[in-house]
Amino acid sequence: MICDDISNLNKYESINENIADIINFLDSFDKSSFTTGRVDINDNLFANIQTYETSSASQRQYEVHEKYIDLQFIVSGEERIDYAFNKEYKNPYKINKDGDYFLTNDIEYFSSLTMKENSFAIFFPGEFHKPGCSLNDDSKVSKIVFKIKYE
Repeated sequence: MICDDISNLNKYESINENIADIINFLDSFDKSSFTTGRVDINDNLFANIQTYETSSASQRQYEVHEKYIDLQFIVSGEERIDYAFNKEYKNPYKINKDGDYFLTNDIEYFSSLTMKENSFAIFFPGEFHKPGCSLNDDSKVSKIVFKIKYE
């Protein structure tokens, strides 16, 4: 897991070749014409552009992926993302192959990230994460989740 300000994203280009395409996408992204939906960027990268209200952590679920890295970028608003490493989930689980995810609330030990405008977090396959949690009060979040194919 990595968390940083989007102005530092170029420091992580060596992690995956698609980071450069994310930087190019964000350089041309117009926040004033924010439209939700999926945008295909290349064969190994797409963006889910979304807006939602945060809610209490008890109303959210952890997700984990097998074939995709998530780069979650906060365009506006703020949220808490809880995360845990694979070893914290004690039961065997099966990834939904169609959507590349598994959902659970069965995580005992976790840490939390405070995500604000222009921050991003990268979650690698096997890293459980629970986005959309309220910090104090529920708030509106605009976010881009980049899905990077991991091989």
